[in-house]
Amino acid sequence: MRSASRLWLLFLGSALLSGCVYYRVLTFREQFCFFDKHFTVSGEPDLSIELKNPILTKDDVFFLMGSSPTELRPLAGEEEGLYLFEQEDPAGGTVAPAPMKTIPLSLRFNREKLTRVTIPRIFLDLFPREVLIEILCQTALADSSLIQRKIFATVPLDETLYSQLPEKQKALSLLGTPFKRYRNPGVRSKEQFIYKFRARGKGSPLITARLYYSEEDLLKKLEISWGDMKVEIVLKKTP
Repeated sequence: MRSASRLWLLFLGSALLSGCVYYRVLTFREQFCFFDKHFTVSGEPDLSIELKNPILTKDDVFFLMGSSPTELRPLAGEEEGLYLFEQEDPAGGTVAPAPMKTIPLSLRFNREKLTRVTIPRIFLDLFPREVLIEILCQTALADSSLIQRKIFATVPLDETLYSQLPEKQKALSLLGTPFKRYRNPGVRSKEQFIYKFRARGKGSPLITARLYYSEEDLLKKLEISWGDMKVEIVLKKTP
């Protein structure tokens, strides 16, 4: 009986904790409605996004990322969490050296809250900063089920931004040989490239990224999944 009671209390505590996380995530999402009020974008050649009104705690971020960072270190009165995402080798082979073989992501924390996200220049070679910011904003405000941990977004881009999406050959030159590659003749998304990453460190979930390309070699859809979390982004050019 005592064992069952302890199990119930543990379950209840976890549910309450998750509920708090989801509430803060929803509040964080609402900030994207007034982007300039809550965020500052800077940095060259990297992209730094400063959070003016921090909401997410360090533990929230680790929970959403699925693991602690590769390295957590003090930095100028703050803490930096550094994730190093390393590409998994395809079945029966190894990944040839490619610029995005390893992708770093830097997170700054002040008083246990997320205050800055820094995206490296190499990622901006794939998605230029204007395109990336637009995708992040529209995805944050998209339909989602935080309980089911799923986000679906249709992101309309004007002709200028749409033209900056990575063509197939550019993606291959930056990411290298895919973990898997599928051809789907007769459908709108003709080719699918699958890449797998895992953050260096203990207990990091496998991250699967799927890039869908059209017959014109244009990126049509992007799917990213890790653990039980999934983000699906459909990219469309506005008339």
